[in-house]
Amino acid sequence: MNPQAYRDARTDGTKLVFIYLTAGDAGQPSMVPGRSYVLAREEGTRRSVRFMVDAGRELHGPTVRGFAKAGPHLIYRVEYGPTVSYYLRLPDGLDAPYLQELHQGERSQLKSLDSLSTYRGWNDLRTTVQRIVEYEGRSSTSLRFHLSDPDPVINEGDHHDHREASLLITELLPQWPCAAVNLYQMYNTSRLPVNMAHDDVLNQAGLFAMTESGRIDLGYPGGWEPFHKSWLGKNYVCEQSATAPTPCF
Repeated sequence: MNPQAYRDARTDGTKLVFIYLTAGDAGQPSMVPGRSYVLAREEGTRRSVRFMVDAGRELHGPTVRGFAKAGPHLIYRVEYGPTVSYYLRLPDGLDAPYLQELHQGERSQLKSLDSLSTYRGWNDLRTTVQRIVEYEGRSSTSLRFHLSDPDPVINEGDHHDHREASLLITELLPQWPCAAVNLYQMYNTSRLPVNMAHDDVLNQAGLFAMTESGRIDLGYPGGWEPFHKSWLGKNYVCEQSATAPTPCF
């Protein structure tokens, strides 16, 4: 979802909120430091965020780590500069399509890998995300969501976790007519031509490298290989305008 994220991180007055529904554990659910693929991936996301905020700047702010309460749920939260990241740490869909099963009522509850929260049904998870958005966006003068396009024809072959995350926000959008939406093609862009400007490609590659360095430094090989690199330089997005003015909440 670059170059938008990089540009926004460097635009004064813009706040970025990243909500990670799943832990990206790929069937490796350990949360033990030094032996956790989950924590390695999270370290990569934080390095990427620091890079986009700090690149070319002399002054660097503190990282604020803690746990936020969203209704009954406790969620790991990291704040850095104009960014806030929420890690719900739900199991990802490698072993089973957990989010999809929760959405379709085939699974009654889903527990986070850090054992801090159990989401009792899809409505519980959706309400939690709604609380996060409304808390972080309470003073916003504009609001834009960046989502994987949930249309399986346009966004062929995308991961079902991406699609479920997008459907969750899509279900909430009628409550937020002030919100604009960017819908991105994802995995299928590996087959599409590069359509980003040269400088944007360099910035995107830098962010990807920082993300992978977090995994590599913590003992996991990461995805610095031709297949994952085939997504660099591709930004295929459908932009939908807001239908009402802010404030939203």
